[in-house]
Amino acid sequence: PLEIQNIAKSGAFNLGFVTMPLVLQKIAFSAIFGFIWFLFLFLAGISLASAGMDMPVYDGSAELKKVKSFAGTWEGSLIMEGTDTPVTVEYTVSSNGNVVEEILMAGTPYEMVTVYYDKKGKLAMTHYCDVGNRPELALVSSDTDKIVLSLDADSDIDVAKEMHLHALTLEWKGPDQLAHHW
Repeated sequence: PLEIQNIAKSGAFNLGFVTMPLVLQKIAFSAIFGFIWFLFLFLAGISLASAGMDMPVYDGSAELKKVKSFAGTWEGSLIMEGTDTPVTVEYTVSSNGNVVEEILMAGTPYEMVTVYYDKKGKLAMTHYCDVGNRPELALVSSDTDKIVLSLDADSDIDVAKEMHLHALTLEWKGPDQLAHHW
């Protein structure tokens, strides 16, 4: 009885794949019942997997839709401390349309990742900075050619002590021109 209780407590996997073969060995026509049991498990697994495939892609807020439209590789320049440096930015829509991943300066010591997503129906982002912190920004405003985000009150950044991304404006001047203003 103690072994049975331990198997039962260990979860559905053990019930289906450990306990049932032991039970089936004790009954007549165990090969037939065993085949039917594992056929049902197989069909249930396929049903669950295919049900997830029918899930509609997340559309999102107007601002997230705009960020999704950036998908692909962008090349441009970064002006930092008076120096114009070539830069590549990669945007990838992921997680069934729920997020957009931005990788800035991939493969360099300055590589940074930003994840854009909707939070309570409004665009938000988490920036994984090369200085080791991760400020969270929330939508402040948007119009036809720009999105403005600022440090979210929920962010765990100590603004008095940490160097951080405090605000970001995404501005586009056409289908192939995008500017980040930090």
